[in-house]
Amino acid sequence: MRAVAVAFAALARAFQEGMDTPLPPQVPVRGFPVLTQAVSGTLRHVDITAHDIPAHGATRPLPVAELALRITGLKKSDDDSEARARSAEATAFLSYTDVSNTLGLEISQGGRPGQVRAVVLVPLGKEVAVTTTVTAASGNRIAVGPVGHLPARRRGAGRHR
Repeated sequence: MRAVAVAFAALARAFQEGMDTPLPPQVPVRGFPVLTQAVSGTLRHVDITAHDIPAHGATRPLPVAELALRITGLKKSDDDSEARARSAEATAFLSYTDVSNTLGLEISQGGRPGQVRAVVLVPLGKEVAVTTTVTAASGNRIAVGPVGHLPARRRGAGRHR
């Protein structure tokens, strides 16, 4: 069983180095018997959960607060230099603060599930709050729309300290 633990630790370390995370991810393997799967070189189900993945240029413009991966059929190469999966599904969680900082807008949770709110500064020192829905779209994209808005207000007006 020690060999299995070493293999999972190596998988976590490789992920940590590749994604530049401050801590290694959690890598539980599901399915029985795990030892038999490890010896065969193919793991049926692997879950990887990583936190605090930093932004990295154009390839990763936003930090990711949490990334949850569900991998099936993970098979290592004969020389152990790489592994390929039959399929993988990922869910990324982005923080409102990180999205706000990246876009230069104040982004927060909207009034309904799947909705976000943004405060936009418009000419003459007014702010407009807009709301929209955000959903998953095909091709690993997100879909935004339709947009609604609240009345404009003078910057700083109506705020409580």
